[in-house]
Amino acid sequence: MWYNIIPSFAAVTAFMGIPAIFIAGINKLAYGNLYQRDLNCGLDRHMVMRDERLSGSAFKTLGLENIPDEEQSE
Repeated sequence: MWYNIIPSFAAVTAFMGIPAIFIAGINKLAYGNLYQRDLNCGLDRHMVMRDERLSGSAFKTLGLENIPDEEQSE
């Protein structure tokens, strides 16, 4: 019958979901955030370094008001 698949479906679902929960917990303990940034692409790596330079944390993004203005020389 169709209900014979329920135990194996539950087992597969649990085995697929447990690593994601553990990874989120490890990131929360190590970095203070549930998510880890992907640094494979050069643009993403540049954006992480920019956020870290401006706010002191790669996970705290700030707006344009926190970017210092250039000095005007005469």
